[in-house]
Amino acid sequence: MSPARLIAGGAVGGVAQVAGVQPDDELTTQEAALLMGLDDSHVRRLCRENKLPHRKIGRAVYLFRRADAQTYMETEHKPGRKKGVSYPRQH
Repeated sequence: MSPARLIAGGAVGGVAQVAGVQPDDELTTQEAALLMGLDDSHVRRLCRENKLPHRKIGRAVYLFRRADAQTYMETEHKPGRKKGVSYPRQH
C-alpha cells in the first residue's frame, strides 16, 4: 500500500472514507507506524504488550487492521516528551 493511500485513508475523520481504503484493510508494521506517527519498533512493542490488536504470521510479521490502529491513536495514545528535546521553563 502506498504512503499516499495510507495517509489519505487515515486523514478523513477517523474511519477511512477514501475510495478503495477500508477500515478492515490490513497494514504491515511499517504502514501502521506511518499511519500512527510512531516508530515501527514502538508499534512492535505495543504488540508484545498486547496494547494493539494484531495478528502474527510466523515469528516476526505483524498485521493490523486500519480501524484498530486509528482507534488506538484516538483512545490510548498519549504523546509525551521527546528525549533530547529541551522545553522552556514555565514561570
